[in-house]
Amino acid sequence: MAENITGNKPSDSHQAKITLSQLNPPIFYKPLNEWLDNGTGYFETFWKRLHPHGPHPGLSDEDDSIFRLHLVQISTLEVLRRYDRNYQ
Repeated sequence: MAENITGNKPSDSHQAKITLSQLNPPIFYKPLNEWLDNGTGYFETFWKRLHPHGPHPGLSDEDDSIFRLHLVQISTLEVLRRYDRNYQ
């Protein structure tokens, strides 16, 4: 796994996401319930919603695929905007 923006190598993707909530300024905001360290924040549950039956459960129907695509687009846009504003 590559180094993150702190120069450290996280042990797994979960640890990388925790790091994003602990940066100063953070990329995942605790005051906005985006990361709560207990599995119930937006970005913690976001991953569960994208793969409710595991990474390869089969094909989703069109409506669910479009919904998940929109979640990814808008969430990624916000994270990238924060990164560009604070870490470029």
